[in-house]
Amino acid sequence: MGSDKRKNNHILNFQLSIINFQPIINPPAGGQFFKKLIAVLVVILLFFLRVSLIPKLDLKDGQKVKVTGSLKEEPQIFANRQKFNLGQFEVWGNRYPEYHYGDELRVTGKIKLKNQYFGRKFYILSYTEIETVSGVVSNTSLVGKAIKLRTKLRLLFMKYFSQPLDGLVAGVVLGDKNLLPTDFWKKLQQTGTLHIIVASGMNIAMFSKGLLSFLSIFFRRRIATVLLIVLIWFYSAMTGLQAPIIRAATMMTLIYLSNISGREAEAGRVLFLTGVFMVFINPFWLWDIGFQLSFLAVTGLVYVQPILKILVKNSNRVVQSDNFLSSVAAQITTLPILLCNFGQFNILSPFINLIILWAVPYILQIGIFVALLGLLWIKLGEIASYLLFPFLFFIEQSINLFAKVKIFQIETPKFSWWWAVVYYLILWWWIKNSKFKV
Repeated sequence: MGSDKRKNNHILNFQLSIINFQPIINPPAGGQFFKKLIAVLVVILLFFLRVSLIPKLDLKDGQKVKVTGSLKEEPQIFANRQKFNLGQFEVWGNRYPEYHYGDELRVTGKIKLKNQYFGRKFYILSYTEIETVSGVVSNTSLVGKAIKLRTKLRLLFMKYFSQPLDGLVAGVVLGDKNLLPTDFWKKLQQTGTLHIIVASGMNIAMFSKGLLSFLSIFFRRRIATVLLIVLIWFYSAMTGLQAPIIRAATMMTLIYLSNISGREAEAGRVLFLTGVFMVFINPFWLWDIGFQLSFLAVTGLVYVQPILKILVKNSNRVVQSDNFLSSVAAQITTLPILLCNFGQFNILSPFINLIILWAVPYILQIGIFVALLGLLWIKLGEIASYLLFPFLFFIEQSINLFAKVKIFQIETPKFSWWWAVVYYLILWWWIKNSKFKV
């Protein structure tokens, strides 16, 4: 499997619709700058202290090693191969048997240096022999039950739908990309719409909104909110606990906890605290392309989209729509990551997303409904699955159509990271000096 395809899979974690924040637009107080600067310096200091706990490895290419550890997220599938991380090792193995989040594995293989950050080396482990020490799927833990449920639902979707429709449903509902055929996966990539088959903040937001109202019928608001937070993390475990879903679940948890305490959740602060929390829990996420795209996409929604909304207030309804503006804002803040890692993007991506995104919430909600019915009685779920076909057919045909329009698919040499630094400094200056202060 080529290195480009391995890297391109990270774009699956790119998402445009996270949580509908409503930032307050007003000039920040002068003293806030120094408080923020001190906070950033403290975070940087703590980060380096955290990195100092990561072992310093100095291994030679081709050396055979044995690594034991537990999976911190679901493996990524590539045709007949799968990839996952164990600490500082990126492990490549055969497609089967399947491994899941929480499984403790013992892997033997040959290593090759991948990259080095802050004096810590990261390796690729190939030609592997993988042994399961203990499996989470057989456990009675909450995570084990979530993974079992994920497997059952994937089998239901495979029974109800043909390719690539089963992959679309599994991707939207479960964040499971394993059912997508390679050719359709490439079309999603070419059109800038891979994010629709990723369980993201949009899933968490829609999942929690209706559920909170339902729980509030039977419990007091605070108890209902606590139960909802537990269910959010159960759903996150069911979708594989990948970096984007953890980011979304953490942000939503902080928002609901602030509601319980009676305090207002400011979007930028919640985003900052979430990033700090995730990097301290797993410093390796800082170099994960999926985490970078997810975090920067939300940054665009929080800081860039409100400015764009004011700038285009006299434009037509299409340009003013939230789907279009969120897509443009996210593309602005993630463009350097895309160009530095993939060297490609689609100029029409905001318009394509505007056309298809309306159907995604229906697929999510009806897909969950079909899954629940299928668990109760498989035939009943099959009957209900026909409700999904119009939405799935529309998205499939739209993707096939726009994938044929090659003129707007831009491919460039991969940019240097110095270009990205300059880009983000200019973007920060523009946001900071905009007359529409966020």
